[in-house]
Amino acid sequence: MKKILSLSILIFVVAVTMQAQDAVTRARQVLNSLRQGNSDDVFREFNAQLAAGIPPQGLAQAWTAMQAQYGQYKSELGQESSSVGGGTAVTIGLQFERAALNMIVVFDPDNRIAGLQFVPRPAQGPTASLPAGLTEEPVTVGSGTFALPGTLTLPQGTNRVPAVVLVHGSGPQDRDETLGANKPFRDLAWGLASRGIAVLRYEKRTKQHGEKMVNLNITVRDETIEDAVLAAKVLRQHARIDGGRVFVIGHSLGGMVAPRIAQEDRTLAGLVLLAGNSRPLPELLVEQTEYIGSLSSNPQAQQSVLEATKRQAARISDPALPLNTPASELMGIPASYWKDLGAYTPGAVAATLTVPMLILQGERDYQVTMKDFEGWRESLKGRANVTLKSYPDLNHLFMVGAGKSTPSDYQNPGKVAEQVVDDIASWIKGR
Repeated sequence: MKKILSLSILIFVVAVTMQAQDAVTRARQVLNSLRQGNSDDVFREFNAQLAAGIPPQGLAQAWTAMQAQYGQYKSELGQESSSVGGGTAVTIGLQFERAALNMIVVFDPDNRIAGLQFVPRPAQGPTASLPAGLTEEPVTVGSGTFALPGTLTLPQGTNRVPAVVLVHGSGPQDRDETLGANKPFRDLAWGLASRGIAVLRYEKRTKQHGEKMVNLNITVRDETIEDAVLAAKVLRQHARIDGGRVFVIGHSLGGMVAPRIAQEDRTLAGLVLLAGNSRPLPELLVEQTEYIGSLSSNPQAQQSVLEATKRQAARISDPALPLNTPASELMGIPASYWKDLGAYTPGAVAATLTVPMLILQGERDYQVTMKDFEGWRESLKGRANVTLKSYPDLNHLFMVGAGKSTPSDYQNPGKVAEQVVDDIASWIKGR
């Protein structure tokens, strides 16, 4: 599971009149100030809206945390500017020791910084084209303000087929769940469709409508569950789909909340959980930080990040957490989201369901681990219609590797293991 927005600041999309070249120069000044430890200089350039949501120390902690996780900053990888809602956004590629990130800076009409975000830099993966015999068509999930564009991949033939909805992991995700050079949801869509199963994937709400959601007290249902239910409805209305055989495949956070999706949509034929955590998310975030610290060449910096993560995790886990607590003090996520997630116990909800479940886990996964896999096993023991399987060589994306998994793994082009696709397809066809 990606560390949800812990190294990101949600982008505020506003009108920008600054000339593009001036914006690039200013963005480079932001980078230089962060590198030199002068985060207060950057903070003074924030507009009022952004400054209200991010304390000065939060900016410094974010830069320190990135270097603790990805290694020391090495070089710039180029830049580009673009118009965003009439404004100007500048993207600068940053090469760290173990990964490449994009820094995105947005400026408002008064030349103030209106948004600052660090995201994985897409790597150049192998060119891929739709396998022969498959077709894809555009679909829309939901309607109105938060309608989402999606893609339905269909197998060859004219018969009615089983279908799945792919539900993303944490953070803003595109329909392919792109991470670095990898597109695991595209792999699953093409792989399953090649085996006779239709697949619907769509842009996540926080990806497609992030600017509309910045000031909302969102919940997990708003961000993930509601759209998954709507996507399943789209499938049932399609002429090629067997409406009685619609499944949900959830990855990471999507796997964690899959039982909630089934709780809301009682007509689902089954659930597939891919690296879904059974433990509370704050616990995992502390564990991830500790693991990444064990790989770091700068243990002192990592220790400060770990202590900050522990403090925020403790606040998040407090049942008395006030709803007006700034998101900047809660790993960049609103208190409403954490309180909704904290009221949910995945294993307990899963145990109340009667639908079949397939639970898969990569043993090299450091984000969601075998502890979570065993948690599902314990909660669902004795259930004849629950199947659990783990794969020794696979990471969080269910891609093959060797040795310790690290964040830099995601920059290496790979594909979801064929064995995983085969196992999912065989299980679905057996329902």
